[in-house]
Amino acid sequence: KIIGEIWKLGKEEILKIIFEGKNSPYIEKTSFLADVLNVEQQISITYLEKMAEELSESETGVRELESKIEDLFYPIIYDAMNHRGEYGMCFIDEEGHYELMYDDITYFG
Repeated sequence: KIIGEIWKLGKEEILKIIFEGKNSPYIEKTSFLADVLNVEQQISITYLEKMAEELSESETGVRELESKIEDLFYPIIYDAMNHRGEYGMCFIDEEGHYELMYDDITYFG
């Protein structure tokens, strides 16, 4: 039997994983939006800090990170797929709500 102690990651460590992690779901989704769907993004650092704080206090910790990032970006990517090839701009506020704008339509979520 192997018994090991696992420590909780703090907010700063989780933010480092979000922004610098080798397989960061955040980097993956923002890159996909920018490179494939031509969507420029402005994301509230406050929202990401809140997310990191919640994860640091939760039982699941950073294991829940991918799910939270998916929940944030899935509807944005879904809406952006309708405008493939067009330039779009996306704002994500402190609460995780988004506004995805194109010349002819704006999506809210």
